[in-house]
Amino acid sequence: MPSVRDKFFRLMYEADVTVYLDHSSWDRNAKDWDILIREESVFSDMRWHGPLGFMRGYVAAKWECKRLDALFARILAPGPKWPVPWW
Repeated sequence: MPSVRDKFFRLMYEADVTVYLDHSSWDRNAKDWDILIREESVFSDMRWHGPLGFMRGYVAAKWECKRLDALFARILAPGPKWPVPWW
């Protein structure tokens, strides 16, 4: 069974969002809607709290994005990626 992390990366890939784990790569290459994971504990938060854990992680600065509106426009756009439960 795939982990929450694997499901999250798949969902983001299908939404054309790149997930960076390295700040230097993110600074150079990131699009406005890409995500930088600062703390991997955000995946545990998502496992236990689903999308709410994802957003709590943003508030706690466990991940960041330059433009949340552009990120959510991509994630929530209709397409073959849905439904994908990530928890």
